[in-house]
Amino acid sequence: MEQSLSMKKILVFSMIILLRTGASLANEAEFRLVESRNDMSLGGEFHLDLQIRIVGGTSPRTLNSLTADIDYTSTLTQWQSDPSVDWGPDCLKGYTTDASRLSGYYRVLITGGNVGSGKGTGWNVTTEWQNVVTLRWIINTATLVHIRISDATDAASYFENPGNDPEGPVIDWSVSNQDPGDVSLPVEITGISASASSREGVVLSWSTGSEVNCAGFHVWRGESRNGGYEKITTALIEGQGNSSSARHYTYADRNVETDVLYWYRIEEIGTDGSSRFFGPISAMGISPIPTEFSLSQNYPNPFNPKTHFEYQIPQASRVAIHVYDLLGKDVALLVDAQQEPGCYTVRWDGTDGRGGAVPSGIYLLRFQAGTFHAVRKMTIMR
Repeated sequence: MEQSLSMKKILVFSMIILLRTGASLANEAEFRLVESRNDMSLGGEFHLDLQIRIVGGTSPRTLNSLTADIDYTSTLTQWQSDPSVDWGPDCLKGYTTDASRLSGYYRVLITGGNVGSGKGTGWNVTTEWQNVVTLRWIINTATLVHIRISDATDAASYFENPGNDPEGPVIDWSVSNQDPGDVSLPVEITGISASASSREGVVLSWSTGSEVNCAGFHVWRGESRNGGYEKITTALIEGQGNSSSARHYTYADRNVETDVLYWYRIEEIGTDGSSRFFGPISAMGISPIPTEFSLSQNYPNPFNPKTHFEYQIPQASRVAIHVYDLLGKDVALLVDAQQEPGCYTVRWDGTDGRGGAVPSGIYLLRFQAGTFHAVRKMTIMR
């Protein structure tokens, strides 16, 4: 008998725990911030959407009130007037809404003074994400900005009865947050220019006001403004990674012809492999006269199936360029001609003199111009 009573007590106690747990699970809502605009330039705008959804319990529930403080770092400047761009649902017209600028954060307030007890229909929050308000800032530094919703002040409540006649007691949600964390306000490129130079061909110049996660840059060249661009840099022009200081970059395109119009775009490569393009910009070419013989390393290397390399000659010369395998066999003759002073580009598609694809391995590129010669190693990986 005593054992039976003990078992009943345990069952009753367990049911109370389950009921309490279920009650807490039934009253949960979640906030999150979603990036909706990022101009990625100094003085540009940065927008975040504050959103809400129900994550446990009955859905929908009619909103009674909401409070959220949005903290952020000093890389953003507060909007000088009302920071709110747009309040989400039209039915928030029955509520009192406010987005205030405070020291280091924005405070969002919604109160349902004109909702409930026959005053208004109210706004039904559901299990789907819904926009509450869009907030805006001005970008003052191109760097990382840390954004979060304060756990100390976040709160929301709802009316017991959902639907078109919200009445009954007001109940608090247990609120959790999804924060965006660190948001990148990346490289700002300013002052891109391209000019002809009798010594260097076409010289490109650009500056960055600051850099975030910037691995470096590539230069692309095209025959027209709208298409046909090819990457002409054989190696990455290294960036600063993360820096708030300005830096100036230049690149000389020596492989140009006189009186030909060239178009250029600058590609920024992020440390995560992402890329963004800037430009285009144009310049009329002037074929430069080199001051010395030289042969570049092929790019890409290793390669499959194509690669290219550049060479320059300061005086008229007989030029011969061969590809050999490691046994000394002449695999392909790429150039055999009398050439005027200038800069040249040669592409090799990995085939021998009969047009057959050569196997994977290391090959020697031998450049001969007059009495000058140079050798580069190339690797094919098929």
